[in-house]
Order: sequence, then C-alpha cells, then structure tokens
Amino acid sequence: MSSPIHAFTRPPGTATAAKPTRWRATGGTTTDLAADRVGPCPSIRRGRRAWARRFLLGALATWTLTAGAATEAPTLRIGLTPNAAPLAFMEDGVIRGLEPDLARALADALQMQLQLRQLPERALVTALRGGSIDLILTAMPDAELNALGLGASEPVLDFGQMVLMRLDTLSHYPRGIDILTTDGRVGYQRASPGARFAQERLPNARRVPFADAPDGISALRAGEIDLFIHDAPTVWDVATDPDEQQLVGFFQPLTKEQLVWAARADDQPLLHGINVAIRSWRKSGELQRRINRWIPIQVEVD
Repeated sequence: MSSPIHAFTRPPGTATAAKPTRWRATGGTTTDLAADRVGPCPSIRRGRRAWARRFLLGALATWTLTAGAATEAPTLRIGLTPNAAPLAFMEDGVIRGLEPDLARALADALQMQLQLRQLPERALVTALRGGSIDLILTAMPDAELNALGLGASEPVLDFGQMVLMRLDTLSHYPRGIDILTTDGRVGYQRASPGARFAQERLPNARRVPFADAPDGISALRAGEIDLFIHDAPTVWDVATDPDEQQLVGFFQPLTKEQLVWAARADDQPLLHGINVAIRSWRKSGELQRRINRWIPIQVEVD
C-alpha cells in the first residue's frame, strides 16, 4: 500500500503527452495516473476545493452581515420635555401626549426607528444644534430658528398664548384689553413665547418668571400671581379638566403661533420628508384626528 503523498516531483525525462503520467512521492513511492487526468494530483485538488469552500462560506457570511446592516432602518432622534399636557407628559412612567403621538407617526412615515430623548426644555435647542438629536417640536418663530441655523417644517398646529386665572378673579378680566392693561402679577415660563409676550405687551404688569408650567400653575392656585400665560394646549388641558374647581381659562388667543418640527437647516432631506408626511396627513384627515385625540377644543386664530 502506498504511503500518504504530501509533495510531488516529476521524474527526469518523464513524457507529458500520451503516456501515463508517473508521479514520484518524496517518500519514494510512485503512483500511476491516467493521461487524461490532466492537472494537479487528487490531494491537491481536494485541498483547493476545501479552500474554495472556506472562501465562499466566508464571503457569504460577510455579505449577510453587510446586507443586514444595510437594511436596518436609520434612527430618528426626537428631543422633548414631558412636562406640559396635552403636548407631552408622563403618565404611569410612559410619555404620552400629542407630541410623542406625532413623533411615532412621523417615524413610521419616514420608515425610521424612533428614539425619544427626554431633555430639559432649555437644553433642546442646544442638543439639536449640536447634533445629538434630529428634531424638536417648537413654536419658535421662523426668524429665531433661522438665526440659530435651524429650519422649520410646515405647521402642525395653529394656536396662540392664552391665560389662566382663578375663578375668584374672573370678574377683573372680562376682556382681552383688561389683561393687556393689568398692573397685576403675571406669571409665565422662562424662555417661552409667553415670556416674550409678557415682556413686549404687558408694560404695566408685575412680571413673575417660572421654570416651567407646573410651577406657574401652582403659584396661581396659591394666590402668588393673578394670571398665568402659557400656550393654548396647556390652558385647554387645565381649564377643561372636569375635576378643576379653581382655575378657568381665557380662551381668546393673545398671539398667533404655529407648532412646527425644527431640524438643522442643512438637513433638507429630513425636512422634505416631514413636509410630505404632514401634507399626506392633512389631506387624509389623519393630522386633525390625532390633534382631536389630545386637544378636543379648538379656537380659531384670526
């Protein structure tokens, strides 16, 4: 029986044409192969086939991983502050409200995975400009957004600033002009449209800033301020609560504002995709249905 063949040398003078080819193993044993079996010896062919199989399997594995990564949906990172019902608030450890509802619908429309990031309200714009999030929902005017290098989508909701007051002071403010000329204590949220309105349009008022809406509403209940200015959804949510016995809303908007999605100005593909989704929702009635789910009262802003 021949010993295993590991390396081969052709004997000197061996014919290469019609005669059977003889190979001599380095161990001294010879083996005859038919002349029509041209090419490497069987063990070399087996080695090459094994190498080819390993190569193909490796290539297939690499292609599978690459294809999987290529088909994974990109992530849409939306920043929000869940402290203002009905736009965004916490309930049983879950973020609820119009804003997360629209965020989920938007991610579905853009075929992206949604990542909601809770941030302090004052940090939202910085995070957006710095690239750690992709979108925020805001009522900032276009001029302010442009100055910050941000772009706005088409409007999602038209609304304005409104006023909350205690029921026992309702007779003091029967008309909008009574609010505009008051010398009472008027609260508002810092760095908000309400703050801008108070500073520009209430020259006689004693202005009192608060960190957020809940703090201002608590101060109003306690009698520390006479009026609290905030956006329409907040006023609607408080004043229309069936259990609310102390506070009432002045439902005539004091300003004209629009709620928009804001992104970095150079992210035009994202803004375009958002506008396409908004137009589709508006045409189908989906946008108004989602708004009505969270804001059952609507006030026309002239």
